[in-house]
Amino acid sequence: MNPGQAKESRNNRSLVLFVKIHGHSFLFTGDIDQRIEARIISHYPGLKVDNLKVAHHGSETSTSSSFLNEINPQTAFISVGENNRYNHPSTTVIERLEERRTDIYQTDRQGGIMVIITPESKRISTVFPKDDIRDIK
Repeated sequence: MNPGQAKESRNNRSLVLFVKIHGHSFLFTGDIDQRIEARIISHYPGLKVDNLKVAHHGSETSTSSSFLNEINPQTAFISVGENNRYNHPSTTVIERLEERRTDIYQTDRQGGIMVIITPESKRISTVFPKDDIRDIK
């Protein structure tokens, strides 16, 4: 799905994957930046996404307002290490998601995150190392 080109940075050549499972849509964005987000919007007009794996650990270079306005995710997942040297996720990205009332899950706060999809429902569970699974929704 990534409309990036060979001359792009390694991050912008990340695999971007759109998946629909039992009526729930997911967009996994790798480490792309806002330029690739704009290309995705251009190549796939009207793309709506229920669940977004936020690009590049929530870096300020990704997850633009225009991208979020177009895809309108209900839930966002951010894969990020606790106390990382880049201070990811960016507070700007978090604010963009919160403005849209997007549910946010972060691996530095909730640990491992599992999304269980059945024909009848979507359930999100988290797993902390050495802890039991905790159902969220």
